[in-house]
Amino acid sequence: MKQRVDLDFGDRAWRVARVLAAVVAVAFCGGWAATSASGQDVPPTGGEWVLDPVLWTADATTVGIHLRPHGFRPVGESGGLRAMPVRGPVFGLPPLEALATFQDDRLAQLGVVLYSRGDAGDLAEPEFFARKADLATRLSQWAGSPGFPQKPLASGGTTQEIHVWTKGSLRLDLEWAYTRNARAPDGSVIKFRAEYIRLRCRRYDAAQQARLVGGSAQTAGPATRKPFLTLYDLRARVKTLPDGAHLVSGVPMVDQGPKGYCVAATVERVLRFFERDFDQHKMAQMADTSAAGGTSIEGMLQALRRMSTALDIRVVELYGAESGTEAYDDPAARRRLLVPKSLARTIKEYNRVAKHARQPEIADLTVARSASVDDIYNLMDRAILKEARNSRTIDRDNFFRQVQRHVDLGIPLAWSLMVGLTPEEAETVGIRGVAGHMRMIIGYHPTTRDILYSDSWGPGHEQKRMKLEDAWVGTTGLFAIVPREFRY
Repeated sequence: MKQRVDLDFGDRAWRVARVLAAVVAVAFCGGWAATSASGQDVPPTGGEWVLDPVLWTADATTVGIHLRPHGFRPVGESGGLRAMPVRGPVFGLPPLEALATFQDDRLAQLGVVLYSRGDAGDLAEPEFFARKADLATRLSQWAGSPGFPQKPLASGGTTQEIHVWTKGSLRLDLEWAYTRNARAPDGSVIKFRAEYIRLRCRRYDAAQQARLVGGSAQTAGPATRKPFLTLYDLRARVKTLPDGAHLVSGVPMVDQGPKGYCVAATVERVLRFFERDFDQHKMAQMADTSAAGGTSIEGMLQALRRMSTALDIRVVELYGAESGTEAYDDPAARRRLLVPKSLARTIKEYNRVAKHARQPEIADLTVARSASVDDIYNLMDRAILKEARNSRTIDRDNFFRQVQRHVDLGIPLAWSLMVGLTPEEAETVGIRGVAGHMRMIIGYHPTTRDILYSDSWGPGHEQKRMKLEDAWVGTTGLFAIVPREFRY
């Protein structure tokens, strides 16, 4: 049994702590155009489309029209525009993903990911730095100057570096990040792990140049730091839908794609909800996220502790798995499997219901011979499991009361669970069968007790519903991440 606990594709999704709550700034609305006679979007040819003056001078609707041929589409209610994949090279290189954010009806920032471990796999150290150097050369040629290196940010083996170029009214930040002596899922040490290479484009005021000379990588963030919202601001975000359901509005969407970044993407969504400039690639690096295997609970908790001071956040665990493990032995094979106590309790409850229904129980020896937590769940009859889990009405109803309380305060919640145990409204992207996952709870219905939730998989996953009884079957944790000074 692996000691590592993965949230997206790994062995189990138990204790986790996370995210935040409050308001997103940017909105985009307007129609789309720019199609060929056949009706297909056609990217313009020639030049660097990210440098197009129209993008940096026109209103949001016009910018959207110009970005659509490159694959950009609206992301959620107010999350800007995202392209994945991106049509058209950037400085001669093929981008993987791009995000455009807006402020005051103007493009505020265009971020382009040119490499990420989650999307493109591992990259050897020489190749990683060669790619970075090649792009830096292209940017220097564009700017006609070597630019301004920023002081690296390094902590616990993770390093982020930034180099800034300016020309006219534009500023381009080249960001790259890597980790040394990272811990692999099997416990071995990875001497070097490439994380991402990204380009950020924004408008530039020459008065900012003094801050770029000898500055730190933090200068790549917003020039001003907005205060967290008040409880009054948060409550103003709560909407009552026509059918009576309560919903926290304005939660931005992020598309993690098929990679195992559900926790990292959830953190990005909450941080953007609080108007903080942070993304899943940074979170994945800090949390030691595996592109295929999700985020370990230990890594996630450690990363959040490291970030809590800088981000002014605190984690509130509203429901979590019981601490500790229980051993299941196979004496003949000299094998012992350790499972979380909460799962051991679920197995006992399952066997009680199965025995009453005269259905097969799950023997301790069978558990001991299982390869993973997922395999144990796959042994369970879904109807019996649902009845067994919902026999714990006190825990289930407390879970729902926490959802009610926080949604009515305007606070979305991070929800860890095992998916694949109950029916879903839409396909679980990149997940097959039973697996650990993290999603956001954004609402509830006071009468039907439906849970309104959202997955970080882009359009079509902004708002879905599930009966409380189904939601409770796989629940392993519920968390609020709120401003450090926020009290409610």
